[in-house]
Amino acid sequence: MTENRPPLPAIHLCTVPTRALPDLVTDHPVVDTDRYEGRHRVVGKLLEAHLSADGLLVTGKVELRVYGTREPAWRGGGRSVRLIPVGFALPANGRVTAHLPSPVLARTPGAVDVEHG
Repeated sequence: MTENRPPLPAIHLCTVPTRALPDLVTDHPVVDTDRYEGRHRVVGKLLEAHLSADGLLVTGKVELRVYGTREPAWRGGGRSVRLIPVGFALPANGRVTAHLPSPVLARTPGAVDVEHG
């Protein structure tokens, strides 16, 4: 039995002002902070974001996906995936890359679709 569901909104690759990140937390977009934690680039689902009291810094956490191995392949092992919350601190006047659905893109001030301008 098929259901008549509305289509899912399109996902857009966008640049977003870091100052707008606290408003996007409820939508949990995938955010690229352009920073590294150890040897891993900090890219993941936005978990929390806060604007500092002086308005100069945005801090928060993203869910970083880290791949590893459990056991050697000849023993039947495979890749393991760990989701680790990683903190970040970014200047409030900068921009980050994010994947936003169409409705979220429309309501986010300063968000620019990279693919369509």
